[in-house]
Amino acid sequence: MPDNESKGRTSVPAGAPGAPAATRLAGAIYGTILVMSVITAKSVAAEPDAATALIAAVVTSVVFWAAHVYSDALAAHIRLGTRRPEWQRLRAIAGEEWPMVQSVVPPGACLALGILGVVADDTAVLLALVAGVVALAAWGSASARRSGASPAGVVIAAGVNVALGLVVVGLKLLVH
Repeated sequence: MPDNESKGRTSVPAGAPGAPAATRLAGAIYGTILVMSVITAKSVAAEPDAATALIAAVVTSVVFWAAHVYSDALAAHIRLGTRRPEWQRLRAIAGEEWPMVQSVVPPGACLALGILGVVADDTAVLLALVAGVVALAAWGSASARRSGASPAGVVIAAGVNVALGLVVVGLKLLVH
């Protein structure tokens, strides 16, 4: 099982019974911001194209997931001083990081509406970004509720999570 103490993780993979919610939440938030950034960059670089945005979002999510799995596994291998990486550890880390890939589903479903011709591509892109903002608000409020925040604290946490996500997306636009 992975030794992810430096990230505050336990050895239970995300999605498994007893998996830490914080591990899943971090991957979901990171993945949502990543997907929103890719969709935004694709939509401002050219005429919005739902298919291109969806492909880019899925591929980027999988590549970043693989990079996280690889770096976490290598760090655990070095930290534990094992002769070679262990498959069980690698599978557990892959599971912990999987919410990063899963976060493409809500915006991806919106982009699929454009691909299927249900809505125009520019509308699908807008819906995908709205789905990302809604997801960020949900993650922020879930985090606050779990920590016992007041109703006002839940709203503030959701707002801060959305604002930080939008700042990251905005910074991505600045560099593209």
